[in-house]
Amino acid sequence: MLKTYGCAAVIHPTGTGKSFIAFKLIEEHPDAQFLWLSPNDYIFESQRRNVSGNFNNVVHMTYTRLIRMNEEELNLLRSEYIILDEFHRCGAYCWGTGVERLLKNCPRAKVLGLSATPIRYLDNRRNMAEELFTVKRKLCVASEMTLGEAIVRGILPAPQYVTTMFQYQQELHRYQKRINWQVPNGAKDISQRQLNALRRALGQVDGLEKIFSRYLKRNGKYILFCTDWAQMQKIKAQLPHWLRGIDDSPQIYCLYAGERETEAEYEEFLKDQRNHLRLLLCINRLNEGVHVADIDGVILFRVTSSPILYKQQIGRALTTGNGKQPLILDIVNNFDGLSSVGTIRAEMAAAVQKLRSAGKENLVRVDKFPIEEQVEDSIRLVRELENTLNNTWDTWYAEACAYFSSYGNLAVPRRYVTESGMQLGVWIQTQRAVFNGKARGNLTDEQVNALNAIGMEWGSVLDRAWSETWKLAKEYYEANGNLLVPDSFQIGGIDLGKWTAYQRSRKKNGRLSAERVAKLNEIGMVWDAVNSRWEQRYAQAKRYFEKKGNLDIPSSYRCEDGFLLGMWVASQRKAKTGANKSKRLTAEQIDRLTAIGMDWGGTQEAQWQNAYRRAEEYYQQNGNLNIPYAYCTVDGYRLGRWLARQKNAGRKSGNCVMTPERVAKLEKIGIVWDVAK
Repeated sequence: MLKTYGCAAVIHPTGTGKSFIAFKLIEEHPDAQFLWLSPNDYIFESQRRNVSGNFNNVVHMTYTRLIRMNEEELNLLRSEYIILDEFHRCGAYCWGTGVERLLKNCPRAKVLGLSATPIRYLDNRRNMAEELFTVKRKLCVASEMTLGEAIVRGILPAPQYVTTMFQYQQELHRYQKRINWQVPNGAKDISQRQLNALRRALGQVDGLEKIFSRYLKRNGKYILFCTDWAQMQKIKAQLPHWLRGIDDSPQIYCLYAGERETEAEYEEFLKDQRNHLRLLLCINRLNEGVHVADIDGVILFRVTSSPILYKQQIGRALTTGNGKQPLILDIVNNFDGLSSVGTIRAEMAAAVQKLRSAGKENLVRVDKFPIEEQVEDSIRLVRELENTLNNTWDTWYAEACAYFSSYGNLAVPRRYVTESGMQLGVWIQTQRAVFNGKARGNLTDEQVNALNAIGMEWGSVLDRAWSETWKLAKEYYEANGNLLVPDSFQIGGIDLGKWTAYQRSRKKNGRLSAERVAKLNEIGMVWDAVNSRWEQRYAQAKRYFEKKGNLDIPSSYRCEDGFLLGMWVASQRKAKTGANKSKRLTAEQIDRLTAIGMDWGGTQEAQWQNAYRRAEEYYQQNGNLNIPYAYCTVDGYRLGRWLARQKNAGRKSGNCVMTPERVAKLEKIGIVWDVAK
C-alpha cells in the first residue's frame, strides 16, 4: 500500500503491536530516513524500550514541537518515511495544521499512521483515517482490527470483567434531585417507587473491602485510574482499609502528568517484584501508546465520556502472549453509552459473525466473556428509572421550545422556573451533563437534534468561558510565539496572565482534564514557566554578549521586545546568593552566565573594570597615564575624566570606593596620584 498509494494506516487495538509494525518497517529500510511523530516523548521512549536493535535512522519529534518549527527548520525535515503515531490526535486544530505543513513540505514521503481508533467521538465523530489516508477516493487502511476482534481471535486475552458501584449514595441523591425538580407531579409517584426499589437493591451490594478481597491477588500488580488529584488522595487514604483483608503492607505508588517526582515512583513500580499487593494510582498517564508488563489488571475509578480513553485504560491490562487472564474491575460501572464494556461485546459479536461468514470459523477462539455484575438488579432498576424519567422528556422539551420562542436562545438561568412550576433551568443543565458524559442517562439522536434546532449549546457556562479564554490565549500565542504571558497581561477584559498561571497550577495538582491539557499543548503551553522564562532571557543576554563582548548592561537598556535586560542581569546577581533558596540560581545557571561574561561583583564593579581595561590599553600604547581631562577613546569613552575621578578618590583618606586592590592595579600601570609632584 505504501508503494502504490504513498500512505497506509494500521488501526489495531492497544497491545497488539502497532509500534512493532512501524519498527519492523524501519528495520527493513536501514538506509532510509524516518521521522516519527507522537503526542509526547514518553510514549516513544516506552515503545523504544520494548524493541531491540539500532534505529539511528529515526528522528523522533512531538506534534507540539512540529507546530513550533519555522519554515527554515521545517525545510530541513526531508524524511523518506513519516510515522504518525496516535494519528487520531491530528484532528486537533494546531497539531493538524502542523502535520499539513509537514506533508506539504515532504510530498514524496511515505506516511504510515498508527491508531487504536480513528474516530474522534467528542469531535462530531470525525474519522481521521478518512481525512488523512484517502488517496483518489481509496481509503488506505492496510489493516484494521477492533478490540473485540482481537479478543475473539485470541490475540488479546478475554478479561475477567467485574462491575460494581462506588459511592452509590451520590447516584441516589442525583436521581432524587431529578425526580424532585424535573418530573411533573403526575409522574412522580411511579419514578419515586422505582428509586426506592433501586435504593433497597444497592443497599445489598458488597462494599469495596469485600470486592477487593474477592478479586485481587495478594501478589498481584494493578493500575488504578483516578479522575483527578483530589480523588487520588482520597483513594490513597482509604486503600489500607479496603485492602486489609488481602495484604497488611500493600505497596502503593502514584503517577500523574506534570509531576516529575512521580516518575521515580512509576519506575519503582515497574521494577517491584515483591510478594505483596502492588498498586499504581494514575491520573492522565498510561492512557495511550504505553505498554506496561506484568500487569494483573486495572481498576477503573474514573468515569469517562470518551470511548477512546475507556478502551485505552482497559488496554493496559490486555497483553498478548503472557498467559494471564487479566482483571478489569469497573468500580464506577460504565454500563451505558459508548464508553462501556457493552461496546466491546458488540464488537466481539460483529467479529464472530464476520469470521464465520467468511468461512474462517477456525479463527474464533472466544465468542464471549462473562461480566460478573455485582449490581445486576441495580442496573435493571436504573434503566427502568431512566425510561420513566425520559418519558417526560417531551413535556420538558415543549417548555424549552416556549422559552426559545420568547428569548431566542436556551441560555436558561439555573434557577429559572416556568409558570407551571417546572424547573427548566435545572433540566437544561442536566441535558448538557448527560450529553457530555458528566451525568448518567441517555439522549437519543432525535432528542439531540431537537435541542439543536432550538439553539442548544452543549458546553456548560464554565466550559464556554474556558473555551473563550483559550481562544484569547491562542491569539496571544500566534502573535508572540509562546504562552509565557506576563502575570499582569490583560486582553478583552480577561486577566490572561493569571488564567495561564491557574492552568499550570491545576495541571500540577492533577486537576486539569486531559482534554484541556491537550488543547493547551496545541498552542504551545509551557508548563514550567519559570525555567522557560529564564531560558528566554538568558538567550537575550547571550546575544548582547556576542554583540558587545560583555554584560555591562545599563539598567535602562531595553531589548527589541521592550524587556529591561539590564535589570534582569542585576537581578541574577542577587539570585546567586538570595535569601529565598527556591529562587536561587542553580550551579548550571551560574556557570552559563559566567561563560558569557557575567561579573558577579555587581554593575559598578563591572563598569570600573571596563574603564580600567581601557586605561591599561592606553598605558601599554603610550608608556604612561598622562591623560588630558578631555581625552576620549576612539569609541567615545571619557577616559581622562574617569582617571581624574580615580586620583581624586585616592587622595581621600578612608575612601571606600578606592579599595587597596584598585590602588594596586592603578599603580601597576603607572598612575601618578599627585600631578604637582
